Amino acid sequence: MELVAKTIGEVWEKSIEYLLEYGEFIPHNKRNILEINHLDLVVLEPNVNEVIHPLYPFSKKFISLHVNKMINKKDDRTFKRIYKYGSEGINQLNQIVYILKNDPTSKEAIISIYNPSEDLVSNFNSPCHTLIYFYIKLNKLYISASLKHMDAWLVGIADLYQIVKFQEIVANQLGLELGNARLTTLSYFICENDFKLAKDTFSRKSVI
Repeated sequence: MELVAKTIGEVWEKSIEYLLEYGEFIPHNKRNILEINHLDLVVLEPNVNEVIHPLYPFSKKFISLHVNKMINKKDDRTFKRIYKYGSEGINQLNQIVYILKNDPTSKEAIISIYNPSEDLVSNFNSPCHTLIYFYIKLNKLYISASLKHMDAWLVGIADLYQIVKFQEIVANQLGLELGNARLTTLSYFICENDFKLAKDTFSRKSVI
């Protein structure tokens, strides 16, 4: 399923409504989650500075901390793989900027976060993000991120801000405007203990 909207907040709102209507409860890690599979979220006019959606239950500070995980090279064991991947310590960000500067038509500007030598073997707490793909079309930079799963209520909107911020960083280095931003997740869910709050919050949407 593909959900498309102009802004980060609008596509998140659509996604929660879709999940509440069509999701199914399944057991996961000794709890139940309301889940849908294979969801694409597309933001047509990404802007990391847009006003936070009024129904999102967490603060601007929470989003800022979440965004900074991706751009801070030291604080997060997952996203430091962007800047120092594998035994060779590859700076993938520098490499994709180099690739796109030299060949704006390239289809090779792909950042890999998932590392099977660690994550597939341990099968524990592996990164939610797996791949981030950049490409240029009509002088705009597009981004497409793949995630194995995504907590819609807790970090759904924060993940969108995070990816758009990363898109902005790369676009600035290339001197390009932003194209659309796409997140593809294999599992999009709300934990059972958050379900009532999400349902009650969105049932009051018309009066906000």
